[in-house]
Amino acid sequence: MKTWATCIVVLLYSLAFDTSTAQVRICVWCASNLSEQPSWGPAGYDYVYYYYMPEIEVYYYVPDHQFIYKAEGAWIISNTLPLRYAVFNFYKAYKVVINDPEPYLQHESHKTYYAKFNNNHNQPVNRDNEDYKRAKQKKKSDGLMAVQKE
Repeated sequence: MKTWATCIVVLLYSLAFDTSTAQVRICVWCASNLSEQPSWGPAGYDYVYYYYMPEIEVYYYVPDHQFIYKAEGAWIISNTLPLRYAVFNFYKAYKVVINDPEPYLQHESHKTYYAKFNNNHNQPVNRDNEDYKRAKQKKKSDGLMAVQKE
């Protein structure tokens, strides 16, 4: 019962603020998903929903490890990208972190605003970040402990 009451209070509290404040308040309650982020993701983010890659106009949904791209006027959600992206280097490309739901619905705005990051190839990536390496190692060791307990 306490859990339900707490959830309702948090929901009502977050609705009392404008949208941008509510998003920040909600993210305070989120746990880190650093170990779920790809090694090519930008370093320095504890929690990420989406990456947007302006060079190829593609989104990546971190929780489900899926790419979202436009094909023939429709948004496609897939675990892989089409062959036309085969030579794209995820490690060198600039990725924008977006923690809004379904950001591809605001694509025209993102396309215009983030075009300035095209060909920006100096963004540090998770692969080279110590916090990311620790989070991956912790997840790996937690998984081993869970298997050993069974």
